[in-house]
Amino acid sequence: MKPPTNQKQRGFRLERYPNSSADILNVSNQRATIENAVIRIADLTGRIIMTNNVNSKETSVIETLNLSNLSSGVYTISVESAGSREVQKIIKN
Repeated sequence: MKPPTNQKQRGFRLERYPNSSADILNVSNQRATIENAVIRIADLTGRIIMTNNVNSKETSVIETLNLSNLSSGVYTISVESAGSREVQKIIKN
């Protein structure tokens, strides 16, 4: 699969698994450091449900998010770092 063209500019690449998830979602970055990053989970109306701050100089970062308090449905997850942002959909069972 070819990465989006802006991905090289961004430097990091958001990966989330498993998708769909019952309670736990792992968010990883395998490309670059994500210092002062913010991970946000939002519902489809844009309401922020969860926020998690990440500050790592490692190039392989895995954050585990507990989704057990969320209702089943579709959400978005975004990672913002150094003025760049990536957004993806997640499914909560």
